[in-house]
Amino acid sequence: MFETLYKEQQHLIDLFGLLHDLQCTTLVISEEPASLEAYKTNRAEFLSDGIVHLYNIFHKGARVRAVEIVKMRDSAIMDAVCPLRIDRDGITVDSAHQIYDL
Repeated sequence: MFETLYKEQQHLIDLFGLLHDLQCTTLVISEEPASLEAYKTNRAEFLSDGIVHLYNIFHKGARVRAVEIVKMRDSAIMDAVCPLRIDRDGITVDSAHQIYDL
């Protein structure tokens, strides 16, 4: 879509600047699989207000959905991976039963 990586990065910075000026909270949604072992950041994540990793991991003999808040600007966050449940009532995070303390 862009002629060079530089132009792509510049447009990304411009977009986040516009969203900031509009007082929007920015979250980045990525199709890259999140890993508990290795984490690689990129410019969009650096510029965003929040980073949330969703996992579908094998834990204690069962498949578990989990969430990790990596970054949430201006908020206190828990350094842990917590199980979550998705049902017709919405999303419930069980912070009392952490899967991994980070």
